[in-house]
Amino acid sequence: MKAKKDKRNISTLLNEWGIEEDTKIEINEQIFAIGAGGLRKLETGIVTLQPNTIYHLGASSDPKQIAITKVEKDRFWYKAYPFMGQDIVIDRASGEDLLVRGMKTWMKIYKGANYPWVKKRIKSYEAMLAGKPGMKEDITQYHYVTIYAKLADPNPDDPTGSKNSKGQDMWYEAEKYGGVALAKDGTFIIEGSVRDGEEIKKNKNFKVIKIEKRKVG
Repeated sequence: MKAKKDKRNISTLLNEWGIEEDTKIEINEQIFAIGAGGLRKLETGIVTLQPNTIYHLGASSDPKQIAITKVEKDRFWYKAYPFMGQDIVIDRASGEDLLVRGMKTWMKIYKGANYPWVKKRIKSYEAMLAGKPGMKEDITQYHYVTIYAKLADPNPDDPTGSKNSKGQDMWYEAEKYGGVALAKDGTFIIEGSVRDGEEIKKNKNFKVIKIEKRKVG
């Protein structure tokens, strides 16, 4: 007599058995998670965890960018981009697994991109996935700010205030530093980062009036 096939999915069975999805179990010093896809070995003990360092975390095709702020033996804390909110704590086993998956996904997406910052990030990820130190950063450089700037040499005949004395429209130049709006008095209002604020100060085309911290959410 053939046994009757149980057509219920794993989520239904786990619920009936009183087991929560993503429950972790240890077998021969290796950690596994029980979920909708069945039993899966977690990627632990692989990636270097260090504070003031950027990672990508998540099992989706679009992992989120995070910065680790504190590390302990069984857990770590992180902030989500732009690293201005509250710290989030996650257990080390689950967190390491999500970091390995997220970092590999991000590198796969950006592989071949010819940008210096991408090359630096990939080099850092490859090192950390090999258990070596990665690139530490000042994460406050990514904090959101609003930059108020005017042209250093405005064109007196330009009613918009966006053209310099040579007749060049500086709107696109301002967009190098973030999203741009132009006030009636010719002030460029730029939503960028702390790093963008420091960079625009070096641009002789602009005179920075003030920089204000911008709230998230």
